[in-house]
Amino acid sequence: MLLDSAYIHPRLLFILKLTIFIVLFIDTTQIPLLTPQTTATTSTHLLAKRNDMSAPESFHMPTKEEQEARVAEWEAKLKDKYLVDDTAAKVAPPADAKPEQQQQQQQQQQQQQKEEEEEEGSDKPEESKRETVLLSSLPQPLRVIKPGSRITRDLRPNRMNVVCDEHGLILKVQFY
Repeated sequence: MLLDSAYIHPRLLFILKLTIFIVLFIDTTQIPLLTPQTTATTSTHLLAKRNDMSAPESFHMPTKEEQEARVAEWEAKLKDKYLVDDTAAKVAPPADAKPEQQQQQQQQQQQQQKEEEEEEGSDKPEESKRETVLLSSLPQPLRVIKPGSRITRDLRPNRMNVVCDEHGLILKVQFY
């Protein structure tokens, strides 16, 4: 009973079984064993292959100067203006609704908007005095960051991040 598990330490038994598995696996798959000669040629082959792989032609990691120039350009255009979301989907009335029902729904929506504006009126500056920027006019990819909003920490140097206050006033522009 030389190979009985009672006489062999469990770790030693595991190593023995693993070795047998590896030998059988290599034998059945016919994978060449790595020797010092094959290791050297394999590593040079992998390095050459890695050097051939480059970033796609469309992507270019901007330098610090390019980033600063881009931020300065967009901050000059956007800072101290209000961001207006013109991409918000408006609720359409059902297709089978009668024109009278559609008019009633539109009037109710307008009345609700007026009530909301009156409630916020004391905090917000007058609509006619403020300069606005439409969300759809900004380049994509775009991320609007408002107080309390959660953001991912991934780096995308071509993504414009517009930092706004709770009323939509643009405070700063960044690219990350």
